[in-house]
Amino acid sequence: MFLPPDGSELAAHPEVVQSLRAFSRAEIIVGAHGTAFSGLAFARQGVAVVEWGLARDSYSTAEYLGLDATY
Repeated sequence: MFLPPDGSELAAHPEVVQSLRAFSRAEIIVGAHGTAFSGLAFARQGVAVVEWGLARDSYSTAEYLGLDATY
């Protein structure tokens, strides 16, 4: 989906904007592996990520995005 630069498309969904802001401003993100981590796509480079509930034989979202991850 194309989003206009002014964010007007997101203005109708303040809870989404709040979540994206939280991920983009975070210095550390902690949580269980899963869809709630989809916000990592909006995290800034260098953010620390602590992810649990993940078998080490699979690939984490944080690793996929090139973020520093701890298990």
